[in-house]
Amino acid sequence: MTARPNTPRRSFTEEPRTLARPATPPLRGGRGFTRTAGGVGPGHPRLPRGFTSFPRKRESIHSRLPRGRRGFTLIELLVVLAIQGVVLAAVVTSFTGQITAYDLQEQLNEMQQTARAAMTMVIREARLAGYDPTGTGIVGAPYDADPTRLRITADRNGDGDVLDANERVTYFHDPGRRVLRRRTGVAGQPVAENVQAFTVEYLDAAGNPTTVSGAIRRLRITVTTRTAKQDPRYPHNGGRRTHTLRSLVTPANLGN
Repeated sequence: MTARPNTPRRSFTEEPRTLARPATPPLRGGRGFTRTAGGVGPGHPRLPRGFTSFPRKRESIHSRLPRGRRGFTLIELLVVLAIQGVVLAAVVTSFTGQITAYDLQEQLNEMQQTARAAMTMVIREARLAGYDPTGTGIVGAPYDADPTRLRITADRNGDGDVLDANERVTYFHDPGRRVLRRRTGVAGQPVAENVQAFTVEYLDAAGNPTTVSGAIRRLRITVTTRTAKQDPRYPHNGGRRTHTLRSLVTPANLGN
């Protein structure tokens, strides 16, 4: 057998041999960025020039505040403003509708009251037609070819003539101004406004229309009033609602 050469053994106290590391390549910069030795290779981020590590993310004042004291973001403010706009629009719409309904109801009440007041006044004087305590032969309600006019004659003070005040009364309609007027002299005083129509029919004892003054025993009176303002939601009569009253009057002194 061939003898092995006598090689000295390495003692445990001997310094281990260190392997040589390749020199670190110089750092390359590009448009304000550089690479570290640990970051060489694709996919690694670049550092700003003059930095050996990435700076920590700066915290905003908002993020450092306690959660309960933080403000609102822009999106939250926009959502709140949108909700407030919807609520405000609903409130305004409801309020406007209530005002419109209230105003309409006021006009309807005024229209009905005007019709009742005008009819009451005409009926009260029509019942006195033909009052003749001295028997002078007064024609209490002479026929008039104009259906919008009613003439009433009565001897109110019983002096035997109808020349005194309020003994010859004429009710007539002014279509231009929509006014019902009462005339005792030359001029006619307004009785009711917003009167759209006023008509009179002359009837005999059987209830048939007649044109003979001596045969008239009844009067059919019609009063139509309208609202003072137009309502764009009402499609008829130019946006004005109407109210009509009819009454059949039988003066006790006619035909006596």
